[in-house]
Amino acid sequence: MELPDLVVFKTAQFMFKVRNKLLPNNLLRMYGDREGGYELRWELNFKQQSVQTTLKSMCISVCGVIIWNNLNEEIKHSMNIFQFKKRLKANIMAKYLMA
Repeated sequence: MELPDLVVFKTAQFMFKVRNKLLPNNLLRMYGDREGGYELRWELNFKQQSVQTTLKSMCISVCGVIIWNNLNEEIKHSMNIFQFKKRLKANIMAKYLMA
């Protein structure tokens, strides 16, 4: 894996822990669920923050949400962190096998 893929891998793991409330409450408060009163697709997505600066766009509270929201639904529905890491790694490695 290349460095950008490792960053995505670790950031997605962090976001999995946020989604499943495995982190302290002060970290969980930075992330909000997608708004909408209807049962639509992508119920596991987070609300994206609007940003004004490039520096803020590189923050994990912004780029982590983007990475999480772009993940495959099958990966998001993993039962535990080990299954999540296995599915995510397979998804990332598939990109190298196709090249």
